[in-house]
Order: sequence, then C-alpha cells, then structure tokens
Amino acid sequence: MREAGISAYYIEISDLNRDGFLDVLVPNELGRTASFWINPGKSIFDTPSKLIRQVVTTSGFRINDVRARDFTGDGKVDILTANWESSTISLFAGNGDGTFGVERLMEGGKHCVFFAVGDFDRDDDLDFAVTHWTEDFVSVFLNDGRGHFRPRSDYTTALGNYGVVAFDANGDHTLDLVTANYRHRSISVMVGRGNGTFKPAVTVRRSFQQIVGGFVHERPIE
Repeated sequence: MREAGISAYYIEISDLNRDGFLDVLVPNELGRTASFWINPGKSIFDTPSKLIRQVVTTSGFRINDVRARDFTGDGKVDILTANWESSTISLFAGNGDGTFGVERLMEGGKHCVFFAVGDFDRDDDLDFAVTHWTEDFVSVFLNDGRGHFRPRSDYTTALGNYGVVAFDANGDHTLDLVTANYRHRSISVMVGRGNGTFKPAVTVRRSFQQIVGGFVHERPIE
C-alpha cells in the first residue's frame, strides 16, 4: 500500500515519461495537489520501494478531476486539473521525462468538477468540456494547438451537471456532449456542429414507478 495524499479517489493512467510503461495519477480532492507515481518499468507490485509519490501543486483548491493528455501538441503528456472550490482549471505542460512545467491557470466557471476531452472543432488538437455541479451549464474550452485555450463557451443544461462524456452520439462523425445532471435527475445531450460549437441541449428525465393504493403508476420525476 502506498500513501496517496489526502482524499485520493479517482485514477488516471498515462505514460508520463515516454518509457513505454503506464504511470498513475490521482487528484487529491481535499487539497491543492495531484499525485503521480512513475512506473519503474517492471511490475509495480514487484518493486513497491521504487514507487515514489510526486505531485504537481495547483494554486486552486479541491482538485476533483485530473486528465493526462498531450494538450500542447509537442508529443509530451500534460496534466489538466479541475479545482472545484476555487472554480479554476490548471494545466501543467509535460517535459517528457515525468516532470512538469509551471502552472497555467484558467478561470473555469463556478464549481468545475469533471472533464470530457476530445477534438471538438476537428483541428487535430485536444479541447475539453467541464461540468459544474451546482450550476446549470457546461463549459467548452477550445485549444489553439499549443495548450492555450480560448475563453470558455457555456451551454445550458439542467441543474447540477456532474458527469460528462464526449462521443459521436448520432453517427455523424462529430463529437457530441452528454451530461448527467444529478440534481435534476436527468441527462442533457448537446449535438456537436464540428466547429467547436454545440446545438442547444435536449434534456431527458427518467420516470420511476410509484406505488399508490396497491397499484404501480409511471410518472415523470418532478
């Protein structure tokens, strides 16, 4: 067992130092760090003494999500964090050897929590969307190809969007966004236009079975 930092609850894996082995990252939700461990190149279970916890430290607080992708377009893996209490997003450019540069801080929108990463405008670099668990909008950030992002564009969803995925939901070869809105008990679907913008959300609420007087009735959740 390895010490992982305060309130570690989500795992991301990626090859942070380009040695062909997958490394491990976790966000520390009650702090200002994302922790990572460089794989020593053999089974991590056979060489636990070589697993040394390292961190990137954000100026934001309460890191809810972390993603390891090449956002800067240089072939090196970078680290992106959602700092929900400070409503900011941090990007640390990777050096390719398991170390990272200084923080690039972005305003993320109130209580930003989870990411979906993808090429929303089909320009061959990675953009991202982020949800806001106390709010009724999801934010989209478009990349200039070097890890610099335009000011966010917000799209209305139902209240309390939390989880988000980016995939081609309608088969038109363009990424769409789907959010899970836990406060509203619904999902919102935003169809992508392929240029980094999305159509207004369509929100669907589930129904549930309510037992009244011995009979089962189906009705929408209110």
